[in-house]
Amino acid sequence: MQNARQRVASKAQEDEFVTLLELAKEDKTVHNLQWTASPRVGFYLEDQIDDILRDCCSPESKSILSINTTFNVGNFCLTSTINQRRYQIKKTRKPANLPGPAMLHISKTGNDFLYFTHTLLECSYELERIAFNGGDRDKAQASFLKPLKGCTFLPCNMWNMTS
Repeated sequence: MQNARQRVASKAQEDEFVTLLELAKEDKTVHNLQWTASPRVGFYLEDQIDDILRDCCSPESKSILSINTTFNVGNFCLTSTINQRRYQIKKTRKPANLPGPAMLHISKTGNDFLYFTHTLLECSYELERIAFNGGDRDKAQASFLKPLKGCTFLPCNMWNMTS
């Protein structure tokens, strides 16, 4: 009986793996699926990359690309980004916050965040010019900044006070 349960569980895992691989081939938002050593995958639309390039990468940019990792979403973590529009909303006089690229991952190491940055850079190396990054003072998350040339890190409590 136990062997039968193991075969069913193994078959379910194989089916999930095949489904994920098929999704990675067919869905244009799935990027750089990595199964080993630690499962992780990036998600973004090219329009989101264009928004970041327009609003966060020019020398005069004051827009912030923020990064946030959510835990307890199941057996994985979700790291999402938000970037501020350069222009303000007339009614509120505050910049609009646009959802950006995201990453699903199992572990939370510096290599995971470095992988995320490199996944984005594969789409456009101009993202190296992101001027400001906001986030937690997390040691692992700091690896997101390594490939970004001249990017200034703003701890989340600094930029949350101004928005």
